[in-house]
Amino acid sequence: MFRLLLLKIAPHFQYSTATVAVVPPSQPPALVVDPTLTLYFLQKSCKLSPTAAVAAAKKINLKSTKNAHAVLELLRQYGFSDAHISSLVCRRPQILLSSPTRIIKPKFDLYTSVGISDSDLADIFSTRAHIFLYSTQRRLAPNLGRLRTLFSSDADLRAAVLRYPSLILSDLQNSIPTMTNVLKEFGLPMASILKLLAVHPRCLADCPHRLKSKLDDVKNMGISPSCSMFVHIFAVISKVPKLAMESRMQNFVSMGWTKDEVISAFIRHPYCLSSSEEKIKRRLEFFADKFGWGPATLMVSPVLLSLSLEKRILPRYSVLKLLQEKSLLKIAMTTRQFLLGDKIFKELYVKKYHRVVPEILDEFIHEKL
Repeated sequence: MFRLLLLKIAPHFQYSTATVAVVPPSQPPALVVDPTLTLYFLQKSCKLSPTAAVAAAKKINLKSTKNAHAVLELLRQYGFSDAHISSLVCRRPQILLSSPTRIIKPKFDLYTSVGISDSDLADIFSTRAHIFLYSTQRRLAPNLGRLRTLFSSDADLRAAVLRYPSLILSDLQNSIPTMTNVLKEFGLPMASILKLLAVHPRCLADCPHRLKSKLDDVKNMGISPSCSMFVHIFAVISKVPKLAMESRMQNFVSMGWTKDEVISAFIRHPYCLSSSEEKIKRRLEFFADKFGWGPATLMVSPVLLSLSLEKRILPRYSVLKLLQEKSLLKIAMTTRQFLLGDKIFKELYVKKYHRVVPEILDEFIHEKL
């Protein structure tokens, strides 16, 4: 009787002692074998990895895919790629439960109303899923109205939003008058305040105390609010932590600069202090080694210290050096040759000589890669 029972069960339960094959690392992971609709949809339709799908499935439970499919269709209509969708769903799987017409579309339309392109829209929302937590009617739309009173055009507003996409989410009803008063008390004219908001819109999200602290840092460097570069100076000081800024200035001093020379270069081109110490040091060493350029030259053209060594300086140096070796460049290399726009440089030094020196084009392209 027991043997007969085993024979009946055997077709349904078969065991094997064969060694389990190891899946090569290069092969993509298979879909999770799970009866739940949620896991299957997350992997098949949203392109989530098995691990990401399991994590996302802990936050939502799809009883039907009708609404979820409608959400994905809307996302694709606004230019979301599979990668964008995967990123968004990983960050906020609850988006699949939201109403496409009542919740999602109004937010997209609000951002596109100022000229945000579909590609930028997809980048913004796929990496900042918290935007969906805010009400369009109670927060986003009123904030957009407030911002339109500050900026002279939608182009300026669009630039500000692209620099700081969460700008529309901020408590602008209170922050705009507060920050404006702080900046006015510091001596900044309204025209400069509006320019500052366009260049560094994140300051509207700062607390007044932090804003005043940054303004004091600018003042302690001897920089006046009337300085034509004040807005850019403040933007850099706001983004770079105080200790990092002091360390970068000391980096210049260790390379033979005085503090006054560093500040002079900073006022002319604030972004010369936005790079890391290592990058700044490499540029300073290159210019000193190849041309003998020190503070006297570089503080007059500090933009050079913001240019990429690999993508801009070295490729041009290689071209100019080759022309010198062929006796085709009669004058010494100057800062101007590194500051020219790409199109003009190619016309003057690459295309002009590529028939006489065929390898010049290869040299230029090779160095830029």
